[in-house]
Amino acid sequence: MKYLASFKFLCLLAACSLISAACSDVIESKSFPQEYSLTSEHISLGPSFIPYSPSAMELKSGFLIFNTFLYVQIYSVPDLSVTCTLGDRDRSDLQTPQILRSSSPYLYIMDVNNKNEVRKYSIDSLGQPILLQTGFAGVNTAMNRPYILHDSLIVYDEFVPEASLKIYNLHTNTEILTLPYGTTSINDRFFDKNMGGLYANDFCMAFAYKYQDRVDFYDWQFNLIRSVNNQKSEPEINIRNDIFAPRPNNINYYGFSFMGRNYFYTLYRGVTNKVFRSDSLPILGGLDHIYGITRDVLEVYDMDGQPVCRFRFNDVAPEVFVVDEEQNILYGYRQAFPATLLAYHLQGLSKNGQQYPKSTKPVFSSLPFSSRPDTPEEPAYFETASTHRDEAPTYWIHRFLDRSGYRPAVSAGNFGLTELSRQE
Repeated sequence: MKYLASFKFLCLLAACSLISAACSDVIESKSFPQEYSLTSEHISLGPSFIPYSPSAMELKSGFLIFNTFLYVQIYSVPDLSVTCTLGDRDRSDLQTPQILRSSSPYLYIMDVNNKNEVRKYSIDSLGQPILLQTGFAGVNTAMNRPYILHDSLIVYDEFVPEASLKIYNLHTNTEILTLPYGTTSINDRFFDKNMGGLYANDFCMAFAYKYQDRVDFYDWQFNLIRSVNNQKSEPEINIRNDIFAPRPNNINYYGFSFMGRNYFYTLYRGVTNKVFRSDSLPILGGLDHIYGITRDVLEVYDMDGQPVCRFRFNDVAPEVFVVDEEQNILYGYRQAFPATLLAYHLQGLSKNGQQYPKSTKPVFSSLPFSSRPDTPEEPAYFETASTHRDEAPTYWIHRFLDRSGYRPAVSAGNFGLTELSRQE
């Protein structure tokens, strides 16, 4: 009987361990079931390309969009001819345009130097932006990597001064959720061990750390879905520079990333700056070098934060990119190859991947949406550019996203929002 009781106890302990592992929100050792190699195709962007390295890229209605310094340029695909340039101060009233990412077919641009004015455009068949609506985000700080959800919410990284992730309600002009991540003073913000980048879609978001081997996945309530944390020790960060190499012993882990509807794509480095610079390509007769030409690796995760596959670059890795998930093509740009688009064909990825986390936690169950009609006394966030004032007002519809099925949150107003497909 004693041995039988011991056996039952061991079985119970093993079962509890398995349940605990299955329910864990942390992956301490990432393992990718598939690995592929990528070779770039170099495509000229022509003489009309603005000679600045883009900070962001987007795909909207079959057009490729670059957000460069002071400009937004729209290119047709696949012929890559410029259809429009926004932000030229001689021809446009946009001063400092910044793209707000979204999963909708619309193009959202925030004018940072104009009280964070937000403009909503459609893009016609000729690649010309049609201004639909304008409004203002009542935020006095910079919105880093902002993502707009259904004309209602913006999630962004404030970085300075608070170093926190925030969700802002455009209709009520209020911050509704905050997730602080900073650990040091504002003077050391760029060397904060928790510094990273925020990337989102309509269902979840990822925060990829610069100085840690770690990516955290959250829902739109900042509930942790999963942390892919391979950091074994406290990161050592040197803020002093070296005359021959920038902080040679600092290890940078995650760089530019992109959150699609199916997958999260992120550039992983994981080596010291000294090792990164050792992988170089001489240019200008050896007078200069392109550093880390193939060092970065592209990691791909699903919406639950599970590793899917990894890609190694045969010739050159991009610095900024966007992914066409319908064609499984990654379009990238690297400053060392001016006015040149880098294209990569991705293998092993489904074109109809998992579009929402499998977790059963509700995403929008407790968000304080403003549920009210649009009336002249309480105008909508956006002001419609085209006049439809004679239309009957409609009420806001707030739906919930159930992670057990695709039931998107929908906001419908009287200024031309497109409703998503709904499931009853």
